[in-house]
Amino acid sequence: MKHYKSLIIGSFRKHYNQMVDIIDIFNKNAIEVLSPREAIIINPEDEFVVFDYDPKDLSDKEIEDKVLEKMHNVDFVYLYNPGGYIGLSASFEIGYCHAHGIKVYAFEESNELCFQYVDEVKKPHEVITLIKNSTGS
Repeated sequence: MKHYKSLIIGSFRKHYNQMVDIIDIFNKNAIEVLSPREAIIINPEDEFVVFDYDPKDLSDKEIEDKVLEKMHNVDFVYLYNPGGYIGLSASFEIGYCHAHGIKVYAFEESNELCFQYVDEVKKPHEVITLIKNSTGS
């Protein structure tokens, strides 16, 4: 069985617990989530979330740079956006993915301009089926 890699984006501050559920679903289906990992958010009130595994000596930009680097090693990026909400960081990441030819799937439709750069709307199980069928695994 082929092993796949993904990254989940969205509002960690608003929806992290639900994202952990998606991480578990993906992991159980041979899709490794490179970011985020299950962890504790150490600054839940701030706009840019920092996890307990993030190096303490890095700026928010340097942490984001590491996430962007990981995007080049994934089969797809999954946008968790219940209610269509897309925050500023996720909007930036969608644009980055588009510029680098990285496929983005979303949980729900959105009226945000950046959503025009999302490839398809799929629930997690639908993405799993699509990915595995598209590569013949």
